[in-house]
Amino acid sequence: MDDEFPIVLRMEARMPVSLGAMLMHAERKGGDLEHCEVDRRDQTIWYDEVGPHDFVKAVKDEIAKMSQSNLVNALEAMDKNRRFADHAKRKKEGVKPPYREAENGPLREVILTANAQYFYADPDDPDPYRAHRTTKDGDRETVYLSRNKIEAFNKRGLEFFAEHFPGQLRHLRLDMDEEVPHFHALIMVTKVTNSKRRGEQTNIVPSANPYIRNYEWAQNAAGEFFSTIGLVRGERRAEARRKAKELDNPAPEDREHVSPAEHRAERAEAIRQKEVDVEERLFEACQNLEEATQIADDAEVRAENTKQKAVEAADNIRQEADATRKEAKQEADEIRAKALRQKELNEQYIERYDDALEAGLAAVDDETIRYKPAVAKDQDDNLVFGSNAPQSKQDRNDLSATLRPALKVIKKYARRIWSSEAAQCERQFKADPSLVNVEVTYNPDAEPQSDDILKMDVKVSLDEIKGLSKPMKRILGGIANVIATQVGNAAIKLARSKLRDEFDALKAYRVQHRQQYGTVDPNAEAKMSLREQGLENMMAKAPDPRNAERHARQDRKAKGDKMDR
Repeated sequence: MDDEFPIVLRMEARMPVSLGAMLMHAERKGGDLEHCEVDRRDQTIWYDEVGPHDFVKAVKDEIAKMSQSNLVNALEAMDKNRRFADHAKRKKEGVKPPYREAENGPLREVILTANAQYFYADPDDPDPYRAHRTTKDGDRETVYLSRNKIEAFNKRGLEFFAEHFPGQLRHLRLDMDEEVPHFHALIMVTKVTNSKRRGEQTNIVPSANPYIRNYEWAQNAAGEFFSTIGLVRGERRAEARRKAKELDNPAPEDREHVSPAEHRAERAEAIRQKEVDVEERLFEACQNLEEATQIADDAEVRAENTKQKAVEAADNIRQEADATRKEAKQEADEIRAKALRQKELNEQYIERYDDALEAGLAAVDDETIRYKPAVAKDQDDNLVFGSNAPQSKQDRNDLSATLRPALKVIKKYARRIWSSEAAQCERQFKADPSLVNVEVTYNPDAEPQSDDILKMDVKVSLDEIKGLSKPMKRILGGIANVIATQVGNAAIKLARSKLRDEFDALKAYRVQHRQQYGTVDPNAEAKMSLREQGLENMMAKAPDPRNAERHARQDRKAKGDKMDR
């Protein structure tokens, strides 16, 4: 790709305890500083909101507050759900790190730069930026970079982190004292979950950001984002491996990543070894100068043979070392891939188990599923769909798949409910309602009540129900008495309302009959008398003597009307 320079994006996992080393290198107080230029250290640009050099303390304080909040919320949720044993256990455990300690590290250090040649200034650039580079021989030479390209890279880099890591950036700086301008960023991705069992929990979950979860996505995003300033995505090695696998071709060899520090160390060692070889050859030449002069021809032949054998031996050793290193790397990659996959499966299983347990307990509570005991000795107890279960077969299959990871614990919870005293009482009552004895006593001498409250004496007996303890029998009996009284009152109120409506209709009929015929209808008067008496009884009032006199007058008048007719 002529005149196309790749963007370089790398990520490294970090534990909170390693942030001190990161800060020490950022302040140029320790670590590998050979490649840094002292005169340009003050040109590093810091973008931290908390102020330069304070990001380590800010991140550690944030993690501590997160841990404390998770503990408080979990204890409150356990108190609310009356899980006192779990509350005591969790309180004893105290605060926990809000991340999985088995991981390489919950934080990510991101290094963002570009190919060095991208930054080189044109020969006619009137105001280039002076930098340096180290040659293969270890010599440092001055190079000139384009200030416009540095500014474009800086601006686009800030936009890249803001768009792809929103709210997740805890440290950002642009180093200008090394060979190539480059960003150092610290990313912390948090995820908030809320459940009945643990309340609101905030944890550090790097995989919640898709660009950390999928490294190839991050490379694609960087290549596309920086294409506006002339940079391209790096080599698509993962895509090449997939295509080779589809075409059944040999996969390209994995490129071993060498960190800048390792590269500089290898270069220094090569230069040092070259100097040692020169000194050794010079020393040997001086010692053997006289002998070499006397037997020059023989020495030259022997030297050539020795050199050839040494070269062959060195080549053999190098080939064996390369083969051993390749085999060891392949084996290590396989072990690492297997471990990562197992860790991924474990995380997925824990998440599915929590979701299944929470959904299962709720399904038992609302009768979506229920417990079914074993009918015969050779059968097992089981969970079956309840009265509120979904009707479609697909919905039922989806529910079964959701509950499967925690089915054992859900069945244990349903069995405990099924075996409770209240559940046993319910099953006996449904099987034989006559086990519940209800006695209703009507009291005609009771004081008159309001229209909304009609009192009666109700007594419910649960003595025939088996398996109930005395406290449970007393509690359920009290509840049954209140319910039976309320039901009886409602029934009497409804009957009284219907009698009153009929009584009012008869009164209207009497008025109409008198207006039309000038007399009363004896049948209507008799019905009104009966309805009125019924209302008096329903109101639980004592008989009123005036009612008897009024009834007598009505009867005499009715008889007089008959004689007139």
